[in-house]
Amino acid sequence: MPGTQSSPTRDDLNDAIRALMDQVFERRGVQAAADLDECARSWQAAYTRDPVRRACQPPPVP
Repeated sequence: MPGTQSSPTRDDLNDAIRALMDQVFERRGVQAAADLDECARSWQAAYTRDPVRRACQPPPVP
């Protein structure tokens, strides 16, 4: 139903990021997982409005 879902929590977001990292690690190896980890850190920093890390851009998607 529209409007009844709550916003995702930090734990929900962390779980989703971990699941994506697991998939990437299995499919593309260590470098891809490291790239996604850096992207996730950048995204989380922006989410928490950390002005230092917010300026860091995630790596381009291949």
